[in-house]
Amino acid sequence: MIYHFLDRQFNHLTLIDTEATEGIVVEDDIQTISLTNGTLLNTLTMDIKKQTGPKINEYDPNSPYETSLIKEANYVVFQDDRGKAICLYVRALETEDEITRPISCVDIGTELRNGSATIFTSSNPQYVEYYVNRELFDTGWAIGLNELGNDIKRLVDTSTDETPLARLQRVCEAFNCEMTFTVDFQNMQVLRKLVNIHYKLGSDKTNKVLYSGVDVISMNKSVDIDNIITAIEDTNQGFNELSIGDGRFFTRVGESVVYDREANALYGRGNTSVERFSGFIVGRHESSGDSQIDNYNELRGILEERSQPTFSAEVDMLFNDGDFEIGDWLTFVDEEYNPPLRIKARVLNKEIHRSNQSENKATIGNYQLL
Repeated sequence: MIYHFLDRQFNHLTLIDTEATEGIVVEDDIQTISLTNGTLLNTLTMDIKKQTGPKINEYDPNSPYETSLIKEANYVVFQDDRGKAICLYVRALETEDEITRPISCVDIGTELRNGSATIFTSSNPQYVEYYVNRELFDTGWAIGLNELGNDIKRLVDTSTDETPLARLQRVCEAFNCEMTFTVDFQNMQVLRKLVNIHYKLGSDKTNKVLYSGVDVISMNKSVDIDNIITAIEDTNQGFNELSIGDGRFFTRVGESVVYDREANALYGRGNTSVERFSGFIVGRHESSGDSQIDNYNELRGILEERSQPTFSAEVDMLFNDGDFEIGDWLTFVDEEYNPPLRIKARVLNKEIHRSNQSENKATIGNYQLL
């Protein structure tokens, strides 16, 4: 792995090549990639051995080492296993001593957590680019990929004091989308800093099956029902004339509500044995389809996801960074779990130990039982 360190004007300062026989020595270089409130963010930590590598002036025996150039606010750029440029900046130097300089780096996208978002009254639904462009004005950032385009309008609460990054995460929640932050480089010079808007990150790779005891060394699981719903109402009243029932999901004419009979029997508030409709836990969503059946399918899809307990697990398993990406769906099988567990789950976090990938870990969530 080659790490390039740049100053705030993106001028090159020094580099670290972890595979070089000579040069700056680092230990415990760990990259974490996580999907947080709809935004994909990277962090990087490493311990730099201060008295290693070249000196700033190789002809002067008293010259300081180039490691002295690595300090807070420096940018760090490297390529991941897929050849994608990752850009972070040094947020902090932690517990430094005479030998070691531990550094903590965060995603360049977190620059947007400085300052305040624009506060204004938003009374009409708008396209996603309307909200995003307001927060990116005069920041040096621009919209790159926009998969949503002009397909969906939403009303976002813009009346609260929050950071631009928090506002973007609020937009992600309202539009049920996800965002990434990327930097386009040419010869280590920045061409563009981009906010990319995705429907959802990742892809379906459930044909990749990971078995406990073979691919998975250990799996620590957590389950909760704090955010579960058993019915969902369309605030647009987008399918009032539909009457659909398949045994589990059903609707009634005169209202735009999808009910989940099975989830309500397990997690509802009771009073369901005679279909009194008083035990359902109702969530709300604004549909965006052009037909009643499209609106129904949109809300049913959300209900299918939210009518199950929230599941997350930290998985200690054998993988390399390039094997799968954040957002990908994989299949996990644990025959030793009681009862045996076979799930489809989404990768939400990867911890990549760059110097020793046998220590890699991942966090999965949004599971579906198979």
